[in-house]
Amino acid sequence: MLLAVIVVLLLVGNWFLSETLVLIPVDLVTRIASFGWWGLGLVVISFLAWCISDD
Repeated sequence: MLLAVIVVLLLVGNWFLSETLVLIPVDLVTRIASFGWWGLGLVVISFLAWCISDD
């Protein structure tokens, strides 16, 4: 019985650690990368607007 409890606790701990240490940071990186593309687009549009208004 003790062995079954230990195996279950190890499986739950493994799932929890892989969920928090692998999947959440990957999700955050993809969200930050999408914000980065939006920011890059905003910078490009702002630069083009500045170039056009400078004439």
